[in-house]
Amino acid sequence: MNNSRRKMLRGTIFTTIGLIVLLLLLYKKILIYKNDKIEENALLSILNLFEITFGKMLLFAVFSLIFFGLVNIYTSKSKVKVDKGKLYSYIILFLSMSLYFTQKYIAAKLPDNFFESGRKLLEIGFNVNRYPNSGGLIGSFLAFPFYKIIHFGSISVILLIMIVLSVLFLLKDFIAFGVMLIIALIKYYRSDEYRKKSKILKAKKIIEKKEQQNMRLDKREELKNKIINARKEKLSFELSRKPKAETEDGEEHYSNSELERKQKEWLDYLEEIRRDKERKKKAEAFGLTRKTAQPHEESSKANIEEEKENVSPIKTVHSFHEEFEIQKEQDKIQEMPGSSEEIIQNNDFYNESQSIQDQFMENELIEEELNESILMNELDITEISDNDIHNTPAPDHTVQAQETRQDSANKYEKMRIHSLEKEMPPVQKTFSPETLIQKETKNNEQTGGQYEQEEFHKVSIDDIFVQREPDENKRREMEKIIQENVAHLESVLKEFGIDAQVVDYQRGPTITRYELVIPKGIRVNKVTALADDIAMNMSAESIRIEAPIPGKNTIGIETPNKVKEPVYFSNLIRNKELKDPKTLKVILGKDIVGRDRIIDIAKMPHLLIAGQTGSGKSVAVNTMVASLIANKSAKDVKFIMVDPKMVELMPFNGIPHLLLPVIIDPKQASIALKWAVSEMENRYRTLMEVGVRNIQSYNELGGMEKMPFIIIIIDELADLMMVAAGSVEESIARIAQKARAVGIHLVVATQRPSTDVITGMIKANLPSRISFALRSQIDSRTILDSPGAEKLLGKGDMLLLENGSSKLERIQGAFISDEEVHKLTTELKANYRTDYNEGILFEMENDIEKDELFNEAVDVIRQEGKASISLIQRKLKIGFNRASRIYEQLMDCGVINEDKQVMMDEE
Repeated sequence: MNNSRRKMLRGTIFTTIGLIVLLLLLYKKILIYKNDKIEENALLSILNLFEITFGKMLLFAVFSLIFFGLVNIYTSKSKVKVDKGKLYSYIILFLSMSLYFTQKYIAAKLPDNFFESGRKLLEIGFNVNRYPNSGGLIGSFLAFPFYKIIHFGSISVILLIMIVLSVLFLLKDFIAFGVMLIIALIKYYRSDEYRKKSKILKAKKIIEKKEQQNMRLDKREELKNKIINARKEKLSFELSRKPKAETEDGEEHYSNSELERKQKEWLDYLEEIRRDKERKKKAEAFGLTRKTAQPHEESSKANIEEEKENVSPIKTVHSFHEEFEIQKEQDKIQEMPGSSEEIIQNNDFYNESQSIQDQFMENELIEEELNESILMNELDITEISDNDIHNTPAPDHTVQAQETRQDSANKYEKMRIHSLEKEMPPVQKTFSPETLIQKETKNNEQTGGQYEQEEFHKVSIDDIFVQREPDENKRREMEKIIQENVAHLESVLKEFGIDAQVVDYQRGPTITRYELVIPKGIRVNKVTALADDIAMNMSAESIRIEAPIPGKNTIGIETPNKVKEPVYFSNLIRNKELKDPKTLKVILGKDIVGRDRIIDIAKMPHLLIAGQTGSGKSVAVNTMVASLIANKSAKDVKFIMVDPKMVELMPFNGIPHLLLPVIIDPKQASIALKWAVSEMENRYRTLMEVGVRNIQSYNELGGMEKMPFIIIIIDELADLMMVAAGSVEESIARIAQKARAVGIHLVVATQRPSTDVITGMIKANLPSRISFALRSQIDSRTILDSPGAEKLLGKGDMLLLENGSSKLERIQGAFISDEEVHKLTTELKANYRTDYNEGILFEMENDIEKDELFNEAVDVIRQEGKASISLIQRKLKIGFNRASRIYEQLMDCGVINEDKQVMMDEE
């Protein structure tokens, strides 16, 4: 029998014995009560034998037998060896504990005779009932050699020390590991990494707490709005409901016109009630004053009579009741036809009514002055005591009456103006163009042209762009899927022999980037070559691998989210960065970690956009334009929009920010680009004259007309290059090279990024690029100088290459609906006037520089009845380059069309 089998047999025996004894201990009480059977007596005898042998150490011995049995069984199948030192320590521990428990029952010195002492020790071992906590026979036999000193207390201390040392020796590996762990933890807690992560964790908790608070506040606000809206709807319903007496026609509610008329009647009725109450209060106050003044009536009678004599030549004074009748007539005059709305709509009627009313009010003012002067004198007299009356000399009533009349006239005039302003509704959008221009000029001088746009932003942004809250259920589902993908990605790479580990991930709206660390010695291109295999195993539409991530020692694998989170323009437009007046910041969308991505066109300074049909290119252009027109006034930013497709940019036609209507003709676009070159040169001359370097410095100067930024947007470059490639390429190159400092910027978009459209000159001068989904890697290299765009998902998924950066940044573009664009442009068109500079196209048509042989070329093609570069080259005997320039000039002037047909007649 070999060694492994012996170990297996020994382990089985130890384990079996231990389990049997353990069962006997568990059923000991049952065995004691039912000891009439022979089998049960035998089992009880076996249990008593073990109890006599081990005493209190029986449980320890049982578990030791089971443990050693299992160890032997385990080591029989492997090459693991049991440490003999630990085995000896375990035996010493067992014996020391047995001797310790036995020593507890020896309180006095044992007899000197060895046999007497042995009998006493055996009695302790055998008598389990009397000594239940002894160490059994094993403890008694171990005490034999020490029978003379076993009763000393020092023996207990020595035994305890041996027990502790044995335990420490058995647990030395665990203790060493624990010490190392504590040291490592202390070092880690003192490290900068722990402090940094602690700060991040603290910041995370603070942010989460704030988010929870904001969520609670939003919920409260939402609940409050719901309650208020419900109340508003209920009140509106109650107002529009007809009384039962008026529901004979079957209609239970008023129409809009009827409701408006009824509301006016109800308000007029309430106003009449209020006036009646005020008249009653005045009457009561006047009656009370008269009663108070009665005791002094005799003393003041002479003064009152004298006052009446002074003012009587002017007009007879009415009684108090007559005064109220005058007030009623005055109110009727104010309520005459010619309300504020009718006055604004009909100026002639307003002026006539106003003159009649003023004349009537002037006559009434004289009566009111006299009444108030007498009333004030009477009130003053009532406050004077009898002594004051006898001691004070009589005043000059004539002068006093004049002053009183003047004060009363001023007060009455103020009251009349206040009542007219209160009764007339506010006038909106009814000013003449001259008044509007003067007001706009005054506002621009006072506020730098920002007031109107700030008011528009405050009032209209919340109405046009509705905030949309994210779906928390989708977010939780997304997090669950990401955790599953982490394990799946690691297992997929292991199947291909790469023991990679996902150390971090960053979740965006539509994609998630997993950061991998690969073992040393494995090449990076081994991972990149598995892109298609990883996509197939993860059931992904497509994946993009960034190896390595710039600035990190990790590889990024970007996979599309199965649960996508939309990025709405309406949620990003409220970002405070967009309000900076010195920048041209626009919204792109959100990056792969979910942060708002905003770029400054002034720093780009020119942008080239490419993307196939349906990739989100035109939506991105719309978000850029909407970002600027919603936050910048027409005094700050102007646009030239070129839309050969005639549909993408037409919703913006008519907004006040346009220099001229949206251009749809490629020839006019070429002319507009030449005007932009001319405007650039003029601006540089202006900057040179005042001694500044850029448009920002110029606009900060006082007393100068503000120079707006000009953004030229070309939605489809390929169409322009087909019609007038030479002039368009030259104009774009010149603007891109020089126009940044004078505030002219280009945004050029195309869906065909081939080299004949995006020439080397255009590409070299447009440093910032955005690429949406493209068909091939060649197109991606054309626009970005690197692959990757062919892996994009479409629907706004883009790669951004900023000016001065070699790192591609993946962004999910924001979505703005056609309805939101329509609301925004409609609001701008309704509130602001559009002033086109249509002379741009006319002037540039007349300013086209023609070749000296231009007229001769016209004669040649008219005689031949056709046109071509080779024909002009042969007939005029010039070089190919000059002939091609003349040919382009003929096309620009409309002499020939795109089909090489002569369009000019004899005139």
